[in-house]
Amino acid sequence: SKLVDSKDASAPSEIRVITRDVNSSKARALGGLPGVKLFEADSCNPSSLVEAFRDVQRVFVALPQALPAEQMVSVGNGIADVAKACGVKLIVRISSLGIDSMSTPFLEDQGPLGNSHVACEEHIKSIGLIVTSIRPTSFFTNFNYDLPGILQHSRFSSPLGKSAKVNWISLTDIGNVSARALTHHEWDGKVLDITGPAENCLGAVDMQNLLTELMGKPVEYVEQELPASQDYRSLWRFLRAGGFDVYNDNVLKVTGTAPVSFRGWVSQALDEAKQAGK
Repeated sequence: SKLVDSKDASAPSEIRVITRDVNSSKARALGGLPGVKLFEADSCNPSSLVEAFRDVQRVFVALPQALPAEQMVSVGNGIADVAKACGVKLIVRISSLGIDSMSTPFLEDQGPLGNSHVACEEHIKSIGLIVTSIRPTSFFTNFNYDLPGILQHSRFSSPLGKSAKVNWISLTDIGNVSARALTHHEWDGKVLDITGPAENCLGAVDMQNLLTELMGKPVEYVEQELPASQDYRSLWRFLRAGGFDVYNDNVLKVTGTAPVSFRGWVSQALDEAKQAGK
C-alpha cells in the first residue's frame, strides 16, 4: 500500500495490485485509488500471477517476511520465471542491506535469509531480466511486536545485545524509493541501499532511554538469547556485528525527501496503542 500511495505524476496510467483477497478492507481501499486495478493471486503460487503480469513491463516484488529461506528462493525464482514468460523486462524487489559485497558497507553475509535474496537476484539476472534491488535496514513496523510488552509491563526484549546499533527505516520511505525505482529508468539495474537518518541508529540502551522518556516512566530492556532457528540466528549475529549500524542519504537522493525520524514514529505508535487499549 505504501508503494501505491507513493506513485507520482510519472507513474503509468494503470497500476496492478496483487492480493490474495480482493474483498479485504485493505484491498478495497487500494482498489478505490485512481488508476489501480486489483488482481486476486498468491505470490506463493507463481502460476496464479499470469493474468496480472500479462502485458506488463515492470514488476515490484516484496516477498513475505515470514517465508523460510528455502521457500523464499523457490517462490522468488518462480515469480521471476512467470514474469519472464509473460514478457516482463524488469523486477524491482525488496531485499536487505548488507547481503553481499554490492552493498556498502558489507561486513559479513546474513546467513540463509540474506543468501536467499542473493540467490533470487542472481536467478533474475540469469534469465535475462533486469533487477533493481531495494535494500533497507530494519523496518519501523518490526518494533510493533514490542509494543504490548512496553505498554503492559514497561519492558522490551531483543537478542541485539547491549553494544550493537541498528538503523530503522520507515515503510513510507521504502515505498517512496520503490515507486521511483519502478517508474524511473535511471535506477534500472541498481542496488539501492536505503536507511533512515543518522539519528535512527539506535542500540538497545538508546531504545530503553527513548522509551523511558516517551512513556514517562522507567522501561526495562531484557536481552534475549539468539533464536534457535538458523535463519534468524544468523541474521541476529549479523545485526550484533553491526550490519545495520549504518546510514546514508539515498532516500533523499532518490525521492528528494528526507527520511522519517524513528523518534516521531514510535511516539505516535505508542500514543495510538495506548488509545486502542482504553
